[in-house]
Amino acid sequence: MKIKAALSNGAEAPFELAEVELDEPRADEVLVKLSAAGVCHTDLTMKALWPQTMSPIVLGHEGAGVVEAVGPDVTGVRRGDRVLMSYRSCGACQECAAGHRTYCRDFRTLNALGSRPDGSMTMRRGTSPVYGSFFGQSSFASHALAYESNLVVVGDDVDLSVAAPLGCGVQTGAGAVLNVLSSHQRRGARRVRRRRRRPVGRHGGQGRQGEHDHRGRPRRG
Repeated sequence: MKIKAALSNGAEAPFELAEVELDEPRADEVLVKLSAAGVCHTDLTMKALWPQTMSPIVLGHEGAGVVEAVGPDVTGVRRGDRVLMSYRSCGACQECAAGHRTYCRDFRTLNALGSRPDGSMTMRRGTSPVYGSFFGQSSFASHALAYESNLVVVGDDVDLSVAAPLGCGVQTGAGAVLNVLSSHQRRGARRVRRRRRRPVGRHGGQGRQGEHDHRGRPRRG
């Protein structure tokens, strides 16, 4: 099918809005019509770093929209569902099984090759390939192919234009606060409690000070 997509042709080139051909969904794929897409720092970083020899590419990994078609193996979503898109994960490796899907052993293969894991392309421009499958979506387009593993169905009351950044930016920020900052705060609180428990007076701070003379040199004897 013909869709519109924002192509990145290189680090210095501006995005180009162009018509490309998108595959029909395979058995395990979901066709989503985009309603909104966030622009993440990762998109701009990858635009700057993506190899010229593998261009053009369609980036975008904070997509939100409505399901238009599903492959025969898809059971978790259906046509008409409103969905948010995020990164792919295998769901079977040790990290995924432990609930740490962002550390999936196949993360690069599923999200950052510019193609499906089997090496096939989802898009073409004329007879030339267009790289995509970025984070299992490439949402800088009117339509994208995604998977059950990187889709979340949301209700009709959710504003897709507001919710789209949940796919990466919001969850990354929340994770930094809840898992990293909170951890630092807990360690800091433990250090404060330990300081408060230290003895003071003759056998504490005063005793340590008495081990040096007025110039800060160790006393002898």
